[in-house]
Amino acid sequence: MTTALFIGRFQPFHCGHLKALEYILEKNESVLLMLGSAQESNTWDNPFSAKERIQMISAVLMRAGLAGKATLVPVTDIGDNKLWVGHVKTHVPAFDCVHSNNPLVKKLFREAGYAVFDTSSFDRGRLEGVKIRALIAESKPWEERVPPEVAAYLKLCGGDVKIKRLKPAPGKEKPKMTPCKCKKKE
Repeated sequence: MTTALFIGRFQPFHCGHLKALEYILEKNESVLLMLGSAQESNTWDNPFSAKERIQMISAVLMRAGLAGKATLVPVTDIGDNKLWVGHVKTHVPAFDCVHSNNPLVKKLFREAGYAVFDTSSFDRGRLEGVKIRALIAESKPWEERVPPEVAAYLKLCGGDVKIKRLKPAPGKEKPKMTPCKCKKKE
């Protein structure tokens, strides 16, 4: 039996995540959905707690008939790339391969000897967590980009209101990291 590890923050879980999960299950018997940054919540990048993400994703898995094939595992960040794969391995059940589109995640798991596969982005231009959060914050249509269970959960539990509250004020967005252009002192 092959078990895949599918790593993501799922903020929120959207239709692209569901399609990727179904794709991974075509090639594996079971999937461990690792909810990364499990210690984070109530920020623009990570609005939902691990418990909230588990609740919304579990509802999707039940409706899709995948609850018996996918296990949700929250894992905290440790801020140390050299130790991260070992940290993950101590917090999730055994797995045979890793699915991710994150270049660093792929590099770290390859270096640790795992087979690593792309997660096949499904309509990435539309189905990206930050874009969906922006639509919610701007009161624009977003519901068709997430499974119906996620849309219902967010509305019922005030997740849409939370996202609007967490949206950074103009000019206060987190700066993108760019390489240092400073010259070394000689």
